[in-house]
Amino acid sequence: MKLTDRAAEWISKLRGTPVEEILPYVRVGARIVSVALVFAIASLLNTILAKIIDASIRRRLRRDHHKVSEQRRIQTSGTILRSISKYALYFFASLIALEILGLNPTSLLAGAGFAGLIFGFGAQALIKDVMSGFFMLFEDQYAVGDYVKVEGCEGIVEDIQLRITKIRDFGGELHIIPNGNISKVTNYSSEGLRIWIAVTLDIREDLEKAIEGIQTSLDGMRGEFDGLIEGPTILGVEEVNELGSRIRIWAKGIPLKHWNIARQINKAIKTVCDEKGIRLASPHRNITIETDKYPAEEEGNARG
Repeated sequence: MKLTDRAAEWISKLRGTPVEEILPYVRVGARIVSVALVFAIASLLNTILAKIIDASIRRRLRRDHHKVSEQRRIQTSGTILRSISKYALYFFASLIALEILGLNPTSLLAGAGFAGLIFGFGAQALIKDVMSGFFMLFEDQYAVGDYVKVEGCEGIVEDIQLRITKIRDFGGELHIIPNGNISKVTNYSSEGLRIWIAVTLDIREDLEKAIEGIQTSLDGMRGEFDGLIEGPTILGVEEVNELGSRIRIWAKGIPLKHWNIARQINKAIKTVCDEKGIRLASPHRNITIETDKYPAEEEGNARG
């Protein structure tokens, strides 16, 4: 005798109700409990697999010394593996749940008519998102932690899944973009970001001497700029105007550190100029004070 039949008999004795009336409700309840149990097991397995994947990624990062870009790729691989395991577990759990409820997924879709058509379009969009996620992963377009611009959203990649990408902008807002909608990606973290700095020297300064002094000092301070990749290098005189001679300085820094590098270089240039007596440009104003045009005439009028 099945467990549901025994439960129905037991409830029948307690309530004094015929078994035939109670049995259908018991069977429905048993199916609901079974479905809930299936999804609970899937959720538990998903949590266990996620912890195993995270532990494996951490061990690999500790064991091997990788570049920052390679570390991000490893973290992204872990994110994708977690996403794949989650979708796979819940997909099979859904199939088992349909079987428990007495529904055949294949025949259900075949005979669903218009509902099946709608489901088909939804599945098509899902497949598009998933395939786009696979291509982005294999083509190494971006990784978790990269500074990117995707579909008008600029910020840090916080999470990559098979179906979606999460980007946190610098205002703290989280943007969730379906992978199938991504047509253009700008990755600022691929090779470092260029830093451009303009400094205007006083028009009376000896340019050759000033440029040589600033460049020599900057060369000796390169180790102090955290995240610097190349430079800083003075490219030359960009413009000469009434204020002075503007020189252009170029450098390359690690993304997200490049702003602080620019501030450090600006501070260093000001310090060097103060120490070496190099004058920076400052606006000049000519003020003309006119005296009385006709002093003799005014004196004559006063005497009269």
